[in-house]
Amino acid sequence: MDYRREMEAAMGLSLPDPDSADLDEGDQMTPEMESQVARMAAQAAQQVLQGHTQQAQQQAQQAQQQQQAATGKTRLYSCRCRSYS
Repeated sequence: MDYRREMEAAMGLSLPDPDSADLDEGDQMTPEMESQVARMAAQAAQQVLQGHTQQAQQQAQQAQQQQQAATGKTRLYSCRCRSYS
């Protein structure tokens, strides 16, 4: 349900309860409304994904910094070595 709440927040609206099986005729969406909701959901999903990706990157950086602090080693540069045959 957390993902659903994130999607609703990104879309700026509340989605209908998916467990509600008793929809009245007036509750049915038109094809235009369905299309609009689908577009909004696609954009919201992209925003949520970007947020999760940034959060994961930050956590990975923090873990790496903590690991470096624990070992007392700091990587100052990287070397790309080639093997010549």
